[in-house]
Amino acid sequence: MRRSRVQRTAWWALVIVVVVGFVLSLALDRQYTSDDLVVIPFMGYALVGAVVAGRRPENSIGWIFLAVGLLTSLAGVCGAGAQAAFDAGPPFAWWGVLSAWYNSWFWYPLLMLSTTFTFLLFPSGLPSRRWRWILRLAVVGTGLTTMLSALAPTIELAVSPTTGESVMIANPLSPPLLAGADGEESAWVIGPLVLGLICGLAAIVSVVMRTWRSEGVERQQMRLFAFSIILVPLQILASELLPGFGTSLLGGITFALALAFIAVACGLAILRYHLYEIDRIIGRTTAYGLVSGVLLVVYVGVVTTVTQFLPASSDLAVAAATLAALAVFRPVLGWAQHILNRRFNREQYDADRSVELFASGLRNQVDTNAVSSDLLAVLAGTVQPAVAGLWLRDPS
Repeated sequence: MRRSRVQRTAWWALVIVVVVGFVLSLALDRQYTSDDLVVIPFMGYALVGAVVAGRRPENSIGWIFLAVGLLTSLAGVCGAGAQAAFDAGPPFAWWGVLSAWYNSWFWYPLLMLSTTFTFLLFPSGLPSRRWRWILRLAVVGTGLTTMLSALAPTIELAVSPTTGESVMIANPLSPPLLAGADGEESAWVIGPLVLGLICGLAAIVSVVMRTWRSEGVERQQMRLFAFSIILVPLQILASELLPGFGTSLLGGITFALALAFIAVACGLAILRYHLYEIDRIIGRTTAYGLVSGVLLVVYVGVVTTVTQFLPASSDLAVAAATLAALAVFRPVLGWAQHILNRRFNREQYDADRSVELFASGLRNQVDTNAVSSDLLAVLAGTVQPAVAGLWLRDPS
């Protein structure tokens, strides 16, 4: 009883602080840019964390997501405070220096919590035995990097609007031991950073291996989680291939939504909300992705071929490519769905095959008893009713 009361108190405290922090961040920051869209996924982390920690307090993923939201909300408030202190001019107020100090180190635990720790602890909130040493190394690396960043000799107060350069101030908490001969930040932080990178790569390997070996409910959870992670590199790839997409507003929105979907997928998997629809989602997404790729290849190929023979007929090339894409759309879509249904929607595929075999055999079957037994067998294998019976009208 006492433990549940402590958890409930901690939950309310975190939720209130996170909400107040995000509200203050939106109220104090008056200069919004496309870079501020990165706040959206971390707000999603906070929301999902609040739901998961409220319903599954024993699962550490919910508390990790709440910690991510807490770090992000405080960063928004401190960013506005440091900018206000810079605008007021020297001597800089203590609260401005404190805000700049917080913004100098919060980024690393935020990154590690939202990636490495999430990868290692999903979905049960407890690491498997073979990966616990990676979790311990990640804790050590995160602690060392955060401490060294917080004790750095200099910290960034703001960015000068005239020169575009960072305005650096002395860190009052930095000991002389961490200062180099030229007064710059010590290179000791590189070691913990490399350790964190190694732990992050190992955490990704753990996700792949646990997804491959999982069964039952955990397999569906890991599939949903892996599917959400794949969306991020796909968005980055699209930003690299499509000119101007990565720097556009649409590119920023899609990247933010891709990051936010990781948190949403974790919440849906842990709470098991519509969990068994993930195979259908993955199958349809992959099918339409394959179809889009094939249509793009056909379109580009036809346009290139036609323009080589008829250089002046650009409109004819576009029309021919469009007609060719429309002609192959249905066959390619059917082929992709047939292949992917065998992999991601096996139950539906087997049920359709059973019905087709029963229908083909029914044409040549004249024995009523054999038809009845075959029909009941198909029902048991596809619909799987608790009780099944067949009533036939008396011919007389």
